[in-house]
Amino acid sequence: MKAKTVLIFICIVFASHSIYSQKLPPKFFRKANKFFKKYVDKGEVDYHALQKNPSPLKELQPLISRSDLSDNTGQKHKAFYINAYNILLIKNVIDHFPIQFPLEEKGFFSSIGHSIAGDTLTLNEIENLLLKEHKDIRILFVLSSASKGSVPLADFAFKPRKLNKQLRKRVKETVNNYSYVRVMTRSSKILLAENFKNSQANFNANDMVDLLNKYLKKPIPAGFTIDFYPANRKLNIKN
Repeated sequence: MKAKTVLIFICIVFASHSIYSQKLPPKFFRKANKFFKKYVDKGEVDYHALQKNPSPLKELQPLISRSDLSDNTGQKHKAFYINAYNILLIKNVIDHFPIQFPLEEKGFFSSIGHSIAGDTLTLNEIENLLLKEHKDIRILFVLSSASKGSVPLADFAFKPRKLNKQLRKRVKETVNNYSYVRVMTRSSKILLAENFKNSQANFNANDMVDLLNKYLKKPIPAGFTIDFYPANRKLNIKN
């Protein structure tokens, strides 16, 4: 009788674990892609529509929260966290809506925890985890700060099999856009939008210059230093 009770208890434990933790389902990427295509346009987000009907966000939340990525350390891991970060960023805006300047909202990136893959992490911690795990500073060019002056949100989900191609395309577009990267010949400086300043602890200046040279149409001469300029901090809201 006692053995039967123990067996039932073990079954309940495993059943509970399967409910609250599951391998990353392929439908996450399909749903995320559909979400970004519907609510993101040219880097701007239709927050008004999401505030009126938050169900698309609510459908994605359990997929983000309960996914088990313990055996996914490659492209699937990277793509998941990039998409999850940008989705949770949008959720943060909706939770604080109406909001005008996300970068100036206390604790917006550093204090508010989000349930993701069995952990509770802030947006800053998700970014740090991504960069520490993958050592790929291209990631900084696809994580938005929800402001008009930050790197623009993609209107699609990043997918494991297409990830390198998607990252190359997005980085090339952003690097060659004067709104985000400015090569100042007279002062021998490379000016980056200020959202990169918030992330500068996560990248080496030489690595950044090497990355920029890889994608810029005209290479940067030796001896240039990196600095930052104040960008538009207003919410990236679709009007």
